[in-house]
Amino acid sequence: LGRYQDADGRYTQALAMMRKLVGDNHPDVAATLNNLAVLRAEQGDYKSAADLCRQVLAIWQAQGKPEHPLALVTRIHLASSLRELGNFGEAESLLRQVIVSAQKQLGENHPIALLANVDLAILLRDQDQVGAALALQRKIQPAVETAKGLPPQLIAAATSQLALTELAAGDTAAARAHADAAMKSFDKMKTVDAVSLTDVLKAQARVRLAEKDTAVGCAAAEQALALAREKFGDGSLRGEQAHAVHGECLAQQGHVTAAHAELEQAAERLDALTGPQSPGAHAARVALEKLPQPN
Repeated sequence: LGRYQDADGRYTQALAMMRKLVGDNHPDVAATLNNLAVLRAEQGDYKSAADLCRQVLAIWQAQGKPEHPLALVTRIHLASSLRELGNFGEAESLLRQVIVSAQKQLGENHPIALLANVDLAILLRDQDQVGAALALQRKIQPAVETAKGLPPQLIAAATSQLALTELAAGDTAAARAHADAAMKSFDKMKTVDAVSLTDVLKAQARVRLAEKDTAVGCAAAEQALALAREKFGDGSLRGEQAHAVHGECLAQQGHVTAAHAELEQAAERLDALTGPQSPGAHAARVALEKLPQPN
């Protein structure tokens, strides 16, 4: 948690200095704002991240380059933050714009186009358009796995998201295969991104718990919670998302009262952090509603 706070402070100081040197509408200012937006999103501060992304896009507009590849990347970041805040309409519009522009400028299988498609599929799934999401993810997954320029952690995250969509579609065998593949890919990585690993662990936990593989599912849930607590802190968005998955584990272990308490607290905190329409808050409430009443 301290690492993120230190980095946030450094970016903020660098931004102030850069604005004095080159002005408010310089591409270097846009790049620093974008990095700060990514950092805020990783901490779960999606409202701030979205605001910073809009500042970046305003700079590219002022530069006369609204379709610059770096502007397209920022639009993906903005759409991701808006999705987490439950603003699905604007997020979908942004992603579809990016896909058209990136494919035209850079090619159908360019990393920017692929990432926008992955995020669009997640967005469709969050809106219960599971069939459309699954078709899109299965179409692009071979290109994602072989794309040059995509970091391995992002490939693993995309694979785990495919697993979650397959789980939502009822294809548990395919979901398990992709969840396992995403987990194993971290064994080959020299450096591990805490954000991606936390998300992949949560996906692994959900898939295994859905299969009633309580031992493996709960082990993944506990690892995700420990990592989220260490890197982001209790009360953070990622921490509460991990608590929600851990609550599902407790329920499957038969600890219904503890599961109720953990899921209820996670749902309340996620509501406060991102609003009741966010995917994380919705998932926590759905899991809570499925629990039997504690004695």
